[in-house]
Amino acid sequence: MKPQQPIPLLGHGVYSFSDAAKYTGLKQSRIREWFRIRENGQALFESDYGNVTEQKLVSFRDLIEVFIAGKMRENGIPLAYIRAIHSRLQSKWSDPHPFCRQELRISGKDVFLIGVDAKGRDQITYVLTGQHVFPRIISPFLKKLDYEGEIAIRWRIAKGVEINPAFAWGQPVASTSKIPTYILSSSFHANGKQADAVAHWFGVTKDDVLAAVKFEKMLVA
Repeated sequence: MKPQQPIPLLGHGVYSFSDAAKYTGLKQSRIREWFRIRENGQALFESDYGNVTEQKLVSFRDLIEVFIAGKMRENGIPLAYIRAIHSRLQSKWSDPHPFCRQELRISGKDVFLIGVDAKGRDQITYVLTGQHVFPRIISPFLKKLDYEGEIAIRWRIAKGVEINPAFAWGQPVASTSKIPTYILSSSFHANGKQADAVAHWFGVTKDDVLAAVKFEKMLVA
């Protein structure tokens, strides 16, 4: 697939590699490596934003793809296989972000291993339902994604918390109020851990505040 043109930052989520590492649980060095252009001119992923700033930034859809690739690597799928799968699905669905498509939830269990045919050419090997990585690891994560049409638009990353590129530049927000979790959590700790008071000041529920506090604590654990 031809390199895509950079997209506007507004409305698509804005994440540094450090942000992506926090939300996906991956090492920042690994994420950086996946976006690095190699001598052959290829990287595993290409940021939606190109090189619009000195600091490399990625979009919401980039973030989702990084997370899925990370889960695949954690479960023993070689990077070369992930690259081949990603490339094949890009072509199949005419989308630079195939791991973000709803079709993945439906047909994903059938596309996650690459084999070699009798002539030495790589080919997709189908995996039986209930086996290997997809049903056990990837499928539960995809259930936390909400789609508009065929494209992922929201990640319900934790109970009461979502990552939504339409709000707060895509930073985690309380699901009901859309107030960034770091604001609610910081206010909670700065005011004697009074969840009721913080909820009153921001016009949210106590559950919103506590969900934000729990999520932000998880990020630094």
